[in-house]
Amino acid sequence: MLQADRECRKCTYNENSSAAAYDSFGLNSSQIDAVKSCISAVQCSHRPSAQLIWGPPGTGKTKTVSVMLYRLLQLMPSLRILVCAPTNTAVLQLAFHLVSLIIENTSESKELFNAVLLFGNKERLMKKAGNNKKLSKIFEHLSKGSLVERRLVLCTPFMSSCLRDKVFDILVIDEAANLKECESMIPLASRRINHVVLVGDDKQLQSVVKSTVCLHYKII
Repeated sequence: MLQADRECRKCTYNENSSAAAYDSFGLNSSQIDAVKSCISAVQCSHRPSAQLIWGPPGTGKTKTVSVMLYRLLQLMPSLRILVCAPTNTAVLQLAFHLVSLIIENTSESKELFNAVLLFGNKERLMKKAGNNKKLSKIFEHLSKGSLVERRLVLCTPFMSSCLRDKVFDILVIDEAANLKECESMIPLASRRINHVVLVGDDKQLQSVVKSTVCLHYKII
């Protein structure tokens, strides 16, 4: 993990939970450090922060992000979190990992479960869920509810454009290397975001442009 900012000297808070507290998540020491560092940065109210979680394919980035989101929901009840991923498939997979953690690791699973919202085109999300019963069940619950009631919203960057009038404290972008800069700017323009966490690998597949207009003018 690469950290863009040093620790704030004014803050007394620090995510100093022992490594044993993370044993049930199955994270290694590097992943635990990444989660702790991001949480400590988000807790700081004195200055904004930018964090980068990097790792080659198959190193557990999505799992690490899921644990981070789970801990943020646990530790900071007033925090508003916007989570974006390049595609509906990626959004659903991240939602599945997060919900699985909530169900398996806390007695307050119902409360945290009800704090999460899948925001987007319901028809497309349902199509991506397909015949996967677990994904379909998660989709059915998480796609209901209001934006006011839910503390963590998952969507694609494009759909985040519909949330410009909503207030969020932190933005997390999974598979950030798969996005064009202009796509990343859509959720970054959301109101009052003070903390950003980018997750991905610059060696993974680049963003795919399907627009014939972009191809014609070589905007790729």
